[in-house]
Amino acid sequence: MNTHAGCYGQLFPSVRVMAHNKDVAGAVFGYRVEQHGIVSSPPTLSVNGEAWDNCTRCAEFETCYRLSLGKILMDTAIRN
Repeated sequence: MNTHAGCYGQLFPSVRVMAHNKDVAGAVFGYRVEQHGIVSSPPTLSVNGEAWDNCTRCAEFETCYRLSLGKILMDTAIRN
């Protein structure tokens, strides 16, 4: 039975499909890509410092962080 918090493994947003003209966020990290016509700007990255501080105090931080990294690596591999 899975008893993890709802945010477990969700530190980063998915990058499988890049969203444009809207904020995309995981529990801590996020990005925004502005696109007007066919030209898009480089992504603006964001970090929620308060959420990060809360995460680092969580008893499951180490495994959550590892799962979050694994998911973003898989998202990146699938996207390319």
